[in-house]
Amino acid sequence: MKKNKLLGVLIILLCLVVLIGVALFGIYIMSNEEDNIQTKTAFIESPTALPATTPLQTTSAEIDSDVSYLYKNSKHGFSIQYKGDWKKHTNILKNTNLLLLPKDSDPNDVSRAGLSVTIQEMPPEVEKVEQLLQGFNLIYNQMFYDYKLESVSLTQLSGYEAQEMLFTIKIDNKKHRMIQTHFLKNGKIYAISYGGVVSEYNLYYDDYEEMKNSFKITK
Repeated sequence: MKKNKLLGVLIILLCLVVLIGVALFGIYIMSNEEDNIQTKTAFIESPTALPATTPLQTTSAEIDSDVSYLYKNSKHGFSIQYKGDWKKHTNILKNTNLLLLPKDSDPNDVSRAGLSVTIQEMPPEVEKVEQLLQGFNLIYNQMFYDYKLESVSLTQLSGYEAQEMLFTIKIDNKKHRMIQTHFLKNGKIYAISYGGVVSEYNLYYDDYEEMKNSFKITK
């Protein structure tokens, strides 16, 4: 019985991993989602204080990196803030709810940095984030070439206890660094993943930190 339950957990994790991997590697389907709201505002250091309902009038001379957008997903109950020199894509795959890429990036270039938000139903046997590590390790070892787990730590995301995994893989003989932060809420796993070749990872890491820290559960 325990083996069957573990197999079910691993199958669900595999579906999640595929979605995260696909989103990060820039393979997506573009579409519009009327349920989502994008508001242009002045970028400020504290995302929680951002007045999401009050757009700021801007000029053509305004620099993209000094502007912030607030993405809201009322269906899944989350929001995230990102700078104007990033672009968003929604409805990438069934459970990949948001993909953010630098505005100048080619979505077919898998070496570029990218951030995805993925939400997946989980079985009731999974109650704590610590239970996810074994499954992720097993599947990533099978899925990615030269997978190496560098560190695992407990952290907080949107007020929830979360687990953060830092690891490297190789794509086309290029080393990619990936970081994934995930937590459980109401039988679902919420995962924010960021990665790219090492130079891209380092270049946009501060942007990633700001976006990750702005992530909020809204229901």
